[in-house]
Amino acid sequence: MAGILLRNPRADLAVCFFLQGEAEELAELQYGMRHILPGRFEEGFNYPNSDNSFSGSMIPLDFESLKTDQAYLFFLKTQRNRTRS
Repeated sequence: MAGILLRNPRADLAVCFFLQGEAEELAELQYGMRHILPGRFEEGFNYPNSDNSFSGSMIPLDFESLKTDQAYLFFLKTQRNRTRS
């Protein structure tokens, strides 16, 4: 695959830039799933595996503290901004 990308250096740079952005986004999401969400919610993503609607719920441990929790708000806003088109 590297040989294919090296044929066009500009395409190689564009692909590397895109992949770096994707890797950073994935790392931030994984960090949030492992460190931010578990300490603030009773259950993770509680949804039935048998249907495809993904109509699940997340039950907060302390809803009022989430309103001022800077780490949680930063994570939430970052994810919202990344998913906007």
